[in-house]
Amino acid sequence: MSLFVPIFFAVYSLLHYYAYRKLSSVFGLPLWGRLLLIVLFTFTTLSPAVWRLLDRRGLNELAQPLAFAGLMWMGFLFYFFLVGIVMDIYRRFHSPTPRRAFFITLIASMA
Repeated sequence: MSLFVPIFFAVYSLLHYYAYRKLSSVFGLPLWGRLLLIVLFTFTTLSPAVWRLLDRRGLNELAQPLAFAGLMWMGFLFYFFLVGIVMDIYRRFHSPTPRRAFFITLIASMA
């Protein structure tokens, strides 16, 4: 059990890094946009620990909405990664534009 938490956060951080790379490469974000994305992804990466701590302290009114949003984001990010990998493999053999491939990945992840 003691290895689960670091492995979980390592994998979850890598999923965020994948999404960050996709977003920044497709949209060519300026520095402030990349920094904002880093702050947002850092918050979403740490949100499972935050809502777990809030839950342990008895602050269920704060923990439940944060947990719901965090788990929805986690599920979306997982699907985004899976569909993105498939799309990356597809792009090796066919050449849709990176922006088009990103939007196909985004739409397929939400379905």
